[in-house]
Amino acid sequence: MILTSTDELGPAGFSYLSADFLPQFLALEAAGWKGCCGGAILNNPDSLAFHTALVENFAAQGRLVWHRIWVDDTLVGAQLALRCNRSLMLPKYTFNEDFAECRVGTLLTEVTLRDGFARPELREINPMSRAQAHSYWHMPEEEYVDVHLVSRAAKAVLFQLPRVWLRKAYWTHIRPRVPEVVRKLHRQFKRRGDRKPKRAAEI
Repeated sequence: MILTSTDELGPAGFSYLSADFLPQFLALEAAGWKGCCGGAILNNPDSLAFHTALVENFAAQGRLVWHRIWVDDTLVGAQLALRCNRSLMLPKYTFNEDFAECRVGTLLTEVTLRDGFARPELREINPMSRAQAHSYWHMPEEEYVDVHLVSRAAKAVLFQLPRVWLRKAYWTHIRPRVPEVVRKLHRQFKRRGDRKPKRAAEI
């Protein structure tokens, strides 16, 4: 049986939990393909420090939300969510890959969307991603401005700014012209390279 957490309801009825759940979230992420390829938060001290501070600060303000899915006593999926005024931001989620064929990511997204839009005080749920998985939900895209903070030091000017400009040129002019079939082949090749498991919808 799949259960969603209902611990400690906050003032808006969300599952507001303390930062104490973060180690379980990080362990679940590191146990999968991200841990194997070095992309998990636990693999990067800077990322770990950032996400720890992020979770602790939002928890202290009562704006931290965890959505979790369990099968009996086994944690199957978890979504980190942050309340920002009338928006619910979704920066990170992870799931147990032993349950990949159950489409845990889709179930977790459904739980998050149902819970979020049941709250009249929310106007937006933002996955903070343009990943293909989010396209299944037909989420409208808003216009955003990318801000790059670069030090005035000579090294930053010589090495960081050109990289920023090249990345901007790629996303603005090149990527929109790449055929979808090429992008799909690239994603499949990249997934084999970093051992990322296929989504259940692709099996």
